[in-house]
Amino acid sequence: MGRPPSFPKSVSVTVKCPNCGVSSTFTIKIPRAKLKMAPVTCLECGHQWTYKGTLTRRVECPRCGSTKNAVNRRVFGKWQGPK
Repeated sequence: MGRPPSFPKSVSVTVKCPNCGVSSTFTIKIPRAKLKMAPVTCLECGHQWTYKGTLTRRVECPRCGSTKNAVNRRVFGKWQGPK
């Protein structure tokens, strides 16, 4: 998993008016994604840990690498094995 990539905190945008030609520069702040903390128990090996992250992808067990856990079932739906 690792750390999420670092993103800029703000972006500067320059806009030019099509009528008068005056240009203005604006700074737009980019909000950080809120990190979620969840207690997780692996259904394969029984390992327990606290996950801290954005839950944008499946949570993997640090011990066995399995994705079978209650957090993934709540967020992504029931686990389906290979067919």
